[in-house]
Amino acid sequence: MRRLLLLTAVIVLNPISSLAQEAPTYSEAGAWTIAIDTTLGDGCFLYGEFEAGSVFRIGVDRNNTGIYALWGDEKWQSIEYGKEYPIEVYFGDETAWKGNAEGFSFDPPENQPWLKLTIGEDGISLFMLEFMQEHNVRLHYENREILNLSLKDSFQAGMQLMKCQESADKWSEDPFRDMPADNSEDPFR
Repeated sequence: MRRLLLLTAVIVLNPISSLAQEAPTYSEAGAWTIAIDTTLGDGCFLYGEFEAGSVFRIGVDRNNTGIYALWGDEKWQSIEYGKEYPIEVYFGDETAWKGNAEGFSFDPPENQPWLKLTIGEDGISLFMLEFMQEHNVRLHYENREILNLSLKDSFQAGMQLMKCQESADKWSEDPFRDMPADNSEDPFR
């Protein structure tokens, strides 16, 4: 009971955690949760919460043909919505992914502790392969490591993400899913 109360307090006090919890959950793989973001064209995502208030999320953005990676930490309160931050992402000892991450918010223009890096269609396979095969991900900003997270169970999480997206794609392609049932005898329809 005490553990449940502590977990509830963490979810309520941590905006990163509570935002990730709003999407329908598809499955879990170790410490990773796989869910569906209905605001991104039913794109699936996976996320992990780490000690010290850090979160890592990778997802499919069906509205923009690609994937994105989000990193957040409760200590990063000075991230500005829409501002670009040059970062380097290292999966294990692989070559760095370099790019401009954008200050991101699920409820713009409120500042929330998120950095969002978009991976174009041509880089999706390699980015996911490195995520699934390596043991850690490190984030560098201004030539300094600012985050180092374990990728334990990332292979299973990546596989579940692909299965989730396959299911979501089939569901989204169903032209009848949003059609109301034709039941004129039901006065509540």
